[in-house]
Amino acid sequence: MIEAARAIKATGLVPRRTIRFVLFSGKKQGLLGSWQYALAHRPELDKIRAVVIFDSGIGRVSGYSLTGARGH
Repeated sequence: MIEAARAIKATGLVPRRTIRFVLFSGKKQGLLGSWQYALAHRPELDKIRAVVIFDSGIGRVSGYSLTGARGH
């Protein structure tokens, strides 16, 4: 996540939208981190245009895939 932020910054481009990097914890305890984030940021949730969720556990990362809903 940190390297992705650094790579974006290194381009020198200024994004048209805010890019927010968030690391959640507490998933196994009932989504505590993400649930609290959603509650705290409820008024701005309708402004979100994209979300990338990366949940690979503790193993070596060998790739990823992206999917999405059509028409959104």
